[in-house]
Amino acid sequence: MNRIFKVLWNAATGTFIVTSETAKSRGKKSSRRKLAISALIGLSSVIVSADALANAGNDTGSGVTVSGPTGSGWIAIGTNATANTYTNADGASAAMGYNASAMGKWSTAIGSYSQSTGDSSLALGVKSVSAGDRAIAMGASSSAEGSYSMAMGVYANSSGAKSVALGNKATASGTTSVALGYQATASGDDSAAFGNSAKAIGTNSVAIGTGSTALEDNSVAVGNSTTQRQITYVAKGDINSTSTDAVTGAQIYSLSQSVADRLGGGASVNSDGTVNAPLYEVGTGIYNNVGSALSALNTSITNTEASVAGLADDALLWDDSTSAFSANHNGSASKITNLTAGTLAADSTDAVNGSQLFDTNEKVDQNTADITANTDSINQNTTDIAANTTSINQNTADIAANTTNINNLSDSVTTLTDDALLWDATSGAFSASRNGNASKIINVAAGNLSEDSTDAVNGSQLYETNQKVDQNTSDIADINTTITNLSTDALSWDEATNSFSASHGSSTANKITNVAAGELSESSTDAVNGSQLFETNEKVAQNTTDIAANTTNITQNSTAIENLNTSVSDINTSITGLTDNALLWDEDIGAFSANHGGSISKITNVAAGELSEDSSDAINGAQLYETNQKVDQNTTAIADINTSITNLGTDALSWDNEEGAFSASHGANGTNKITNVAAGEIASNSTDAVNGSQLYETNLLISQYNESISQITGDTSETYIAENGSGVKYIRTNDGGLEGLDAYATGNGATAVGYNAVASGASSLALGENSISSIEGSIALGSGSTSNRAITTGTRATSVTSDGVVIGYDTTDRELLGALSLGTDGESYRQITNVADGSEAQDVVTVRQLQNAIAAVSTTPTQYFHANSDEEDSLAAGENAIAVGAKTIVNGDLGVGIGYGAVVEQSAFNGIAIGSSAQVKHANSIALGSNSQTTVGAQSSYTAYNMDTPQTSVGEVSVGSGDGQRQITNVAAGSADTDAVNVGQLKVTDSRVAANTESINNLNTQVGNLDTRVTNIENSVGDIVTTGSTKYFKTSSTGADANAQGADSVAIGSGSIAAAENSVALGTNSVADEANTVSVGSSTQQRRITNVAAGVNNTDAVNVAQLKASEAGSVRYETNTDGSVNYSVLNLGDGSGGTTRIGNVSAAVNDTDAVNYAQLKRSVEEANTYTDQKMGEMNSKIKGVENKMSGGIASAMAMAGLPQAYAPGANMTSIAGGTFNGESAVAIGISMVSESGGWVYKLQGTSNSQGDYSAAIGAGFQW
Repeated sequence: MNRIFKVLWNAATGTFIVTSETAKSRGKKSSRRKLAISALIGLSSVIVSADALANAGNDTGSGVTVSGPTGSGWIAIGTNATANTYTNADGASAAMGYNASAMGKWSTAIGSYSQSTGDSSLALGVKSVSAGDRAIAMGASSSAEGSYSMAMGVYANSSGAKSVALGNKATASGTTSVALGYQATASGDDSAAFGNSAKAIGTNSVAIGTGSTALEDNSVAVGNSTTQRQITYVAKGDINSTSTDAVTGAQIYSLSQSVADRLGGGASVNSDGTVNAPLYEVGTGIYNNVGSALSALNTSITNTEASVAGLADDALLWDDSTSAFSANHNGSASKITNLTAGTLAADSTDAVNGSQLFDTNEKVDQNTADITANTDSINQNTTDIAANTTSINQNTADIAANTTNINNLSDSVTTLTDDALLWDATSGAFSASRNGNASKIINVAAGNLSEDSTDAVNGSQLYETNQKVDQNTSDIADINTTITNLSTDALSWDEATNSFSASHGSSTANKITNVAAGELSESSTDAVNGSQLFETNEKVAQNTTDIAANTTNITQNSTAIENLNTSVSDINTSITGLTDNALLWDEDIGAFSANHGGSISKITNVAAGELSEDSSDAINGAQLYETNQKVDQNTTAIADINTSITNLGTDALSWDNEEGAFSASHGANGTNKITNVAAGEIASNSTDAVNGSQLYETNLLISQYNESISQITGDTSETYIAENGSGVKYIRTNDGGLEGLDAYATGNGATAVGYNAVASGASSLALGENSISSIEGSIALGSGSTSNRAITTGTRATSVTSDGVVIGYDTTDRELLGALSLGTDGESYRQITNVADGSEAQDVVTVRQLQNAIAAVSTTPTQYFHANSDEEDSLAAGENAIAVGAKTIVNGDLGVGIGYGAVVEQSAFNGIAIGSSAQVKHANSIALGSNSQTTVGAQSSYTAYNMDTPQTSVGEVSVGSGDGQRQITNVAAGSADTDAVNVGQLKVTDSRVAANTESINNLNTQVGNLDTRVTNIENSVGDIVTTGSTKYFKTSSTGADANAQGADSVAIGSGSIAAAENSVALGTNSVADEANTVSVGSSTQQRRITNVAAGVNNTDAVNVAQLKASEAGSVRYETNTDGSVNYSVLNLGDGSGGTTRIGNVSAAVNDTDAVNYAQLKRSVEEANTYTDQKMGEMNSKIKGVENKMSGGIASAMAMAGLPQAYAPGANMTSIAGGTFNGESAVAIGISMVSESGGWVYKLQGTSNSQGDYSAAIGAGFQW
């Protein structure tokens, strides 16, 4: 009978307990609680079956197991349900279901074989396990092993602490990991996997989407190595040095566009975001990459710097310290050579060259010498005049003393009055007038030229002075012209622009400072410096002084002459007016003296003396005045020259010794411009000055290059390079700790990128550290990759052998450009991940495509055709091939493979392999049965057993292998020549052979009888031999006699021997050496027995015709190559290639017996019957499971439809129904809310149309 129980509230323990239906409970204060108890009683009548076992508290019921000391508050419902027996306060547990076990404190196990061993854990579902403290396992075979973990779903597993596994076969083994989805796996700590078969392996990794795999720590995967996904509708991330945002394709494209814009040179962006290479024109070269352009630019800048440096070293530059151009070179004053003669004029600012100054100096030196000579002459004249004065004074005394003599000379004086040079009182000078006309004073000795000289000078002296003055005038004019030209052509100061001007023409030149002393020679074109000009000025100034002194001296001379005239006048007066006034010879001085009245006197009315190199004429005042005018002009001109030179020194571009360069300093301004400078030639040997426009153009190019370099090189700070490696923008190589080996591209057209990368093959590419590409057109991609194997030209078909799959190839249809290597032969390799599916014939395919291809050749199971296996799929690679069964491979065209691991090799055209691991290696052959193998296949012209002619077969049928054979049972009796024969037919043959044996025995008897008769004949023959002949028996031989040695033996014929007993030797040299035999020959000589009649009796001899007839109907074994019988092979048929049926085959008994058709048919029928039975049982079970599942779903729907109490202190009893797929269920539940409203309790049960009952209990705390 049924065991009826009910669940009651135990106020003492504060828990529900299970007790007998007849047990009385203490009434409750609330009518609602009474209603709940009634509902529970009703529920109990629905959900408890006849086999349910329950216990609670301290009462141990039948079939219920308790653990440890008995306590109170635990619940165990179901056969062999086990709950710990702690008291409620110590951790009472609840176990509900067949073999349910709740051993952890406060643990709950609901469902058959459910286990909750962790404290406060929950296991809900068949075979669910909650081993971790406070873990929750919900679902059949779910497991929550980690503390605070949750596993929800069939086979869900949460072994990591605080992990969550949600979904069928979901696994969360990492600490605080989350796996959501079918077969989702989160093994890394803090990892999360969302989606079917998603895997989060790395620590703190996230895998999102079906099949996504996150292998690396701190990574997010939305795909795997074979399947990738786009992440769409991503907002633009911040781009800065601290940003960790994801960036969009638009941002990457914008970045590529920015790179292209900054690269310039026509760089552009493709639709996929890649940047087309720019073209840079640097100098005369065109470069399509930044590195080459930078290299060329660096060379150009280096050349420019060298040119600028050379220009700075060699140009005539402005010197700020002197505000003038400086000719300093290498720290020393330098010459300015090849200077064109400057214009010499009052307004000239031209620089003068050495030849001009040399000419001036020559003239100045000459003037100086002449002036010095004049000075000496004047001084001498002064001395002479002084001497004359003394003489005159002496003469006065002498005159006084010689008055008498003078009187005596009156006549002479009278004559002298007419002819002598007399004093002219009117003019106050000696007059050379004669007859009223001015007359020359000839034969005047050269007067002394000195400062105090009063000597008259003759024409030659004045001529010489005039010559020098004329020369000075000419020289000064030349100097003025030179200065004028210099002013025009020199580097002059321009007041309008307040800067130095190097222009020619309307522009003003500037001073040139620090000019080294130019060479002073007639052919010199050197510029002269200030010191040289200063020296000239000193000489000119000295000349001016000397000329002024000469002028004074001449004036003094004139006064002295005037005085002399006075003295002479006095003398002429004294000498009766003639002697006192005559110009007399002064013996003391050896010259005429113009002393008059004790004073020097003029000589007036002196005709202009001849001015020539050899003239000795006295010169008059007009002539000297003219000379003085010229001297004065020279003095002014020299002063002007000094002023011009002074101005030129102020405004010229001068050399600055301190700076060692030409200085453009002017006035108070330390630095000034040099304007109107023509563009200098820019060449390796150019020393021209460059102007601002040229430097601006260069600076502009350098600025552009610097900007390009900055854009190309990116951040060049030491910190950035240390963190990110050296290189250019977007291209970095970190060579920290490495030897610094450069890349090498030695092959023609080869490219090497990366540390120690080597591209030695022509047109090859080596990309990555230590990568090597040594074959023409080869590519080595990645660190350590080596591409050193050329592509082989040829073809090979794809096949599968016992050793594995042989992949085919065809490299003859297109040009071979080279191989791509991602690793090193025998040492290393790489995966190519995140590859998009190939679309063209030569594209790389993904694993997904291969899987799809394999799936495409598979056949979907249909009715009456099913396979059950979790092994690898079958493969039908041959044309029109069929492959059925796990791991079955059919490579041969038109081949058929059925069974687990069956193989039809590519060579086995039209082959059939049926059975586990059956193998067909030959065309048109069949391997039937597990492990069966074909070994010979079709044969041509082979030797068949007992067949006279060569045979040919089209194939082979094998039902076993060399080390394993099978019987062929239930074989029908063969009828045609090529039919198989069964054991029954063979037994018939055996019986016939036995009959033949009996016939042969009878034949032997007959032969024995014949032997007896022959013996009798022998005796008669003996007589004949004795007599020599007989009527019907003759011999013709001269050989040896016959010899009958054996008992009852007969020997007939020359040399015949019958050595054995009862033997017959018939014929010449015949030997019968075996008993009871007839021999017609010997071992070395045989004879035919011809014309033998067909035997009739058993002991008759048979002829060949009879033997052939017998053999034609017999079964023969195969013969070996040596002619011996091969008993391992039995041939059927006449050898014409047809088949033979073996009839009357007995049922096989032993393992190696042939089976007959009845046995085979019965075996197939039994297999079909067994299969049909099992399939029927399987269908029934599946139907039953389906119905059970439908009922379970209906029960779940009914329980899900139960409402619950929600107000504090409220109770609710509810009922609900559900239906699914033809099954229905009803559910009853009770729910209660604590007075505080914090706790909610639910107990519910259901029963469905499949007769299944289930219950669920739950509690929750809300806040």
